[in-house]
Amino acid sequence: MFGRQWLDQWAGAPLDGVKAEWRMALAQFDAQAIRQAVEHMRREGRDFPPNQTQFVALCRQFQPRGAHREVRALTDERRDPPPQGFQTIKDALKRAQVPRK
Repeated sequence: MFGRQWLDQWAGAPLDGVKAEWRMALAQFDAQAIRQAVEHMRREGRDFPPNQTQFVALCRQFQPRGAHREVRALTDERRDPPPQGFQTIKDALKRAQVPRK
């Protein structure tokens, strides 16, 4: 959705570490809340990618509260990213890295 802008936030950072940090931050939300937060960003037409704190705050707005809350794991098959998704990001990060001297 944000292309290069999103990737540039993580330039030089190990992708596995980035994914682990986001996974821990989003573990408190069900898949539906995360899906709704992403859809909200699409509808709003945001021109910048959110950082982790901003996205967590957005997800919090869509998290069900009370007895009706249904908790789903982030590995819920209905929200798995396309198989090539992380590989595409990983490849782009590798291409963007500047050789060290």
